[in-house]
Amino acid sequence: MVQYVDEAFPEGRALFPKDPLGKAKARIWGDFVQKHINTNFFRVLMKETTEEREQSKKDLLAAYLKITKAMDPEGPYFLGKDFGYVDIMLYPEAQR
Repeated sequence: MVQYVDEAFPEGRALFPKDPLGKAKARIWGDFVQKHINTNFFRVLMKETTEEREQSKKDLLAAYLKITKAMDPEGPYFLGKDFGYVDIMLYPEAQR
């Protein structure tokens, strides 16, 4: 949906970088959030055994560490000074 909005309304503020490398980086990390952070968060809630939940917690924390290391060091947003796609993907984590 975010990709659609970004392409359908090009006159507004861009949610993806204009350069191909920046756009690819945003898509890769957005996918990472979906596959590793969101998935493991819900596994923590839904797994039946304590052992499975603990493993999901470890996997979630490892994903947080990996994405934190990938963030722009100057910030304040994931890719630097502009709010974008990856920040939107991470927003639910801030609420949790």
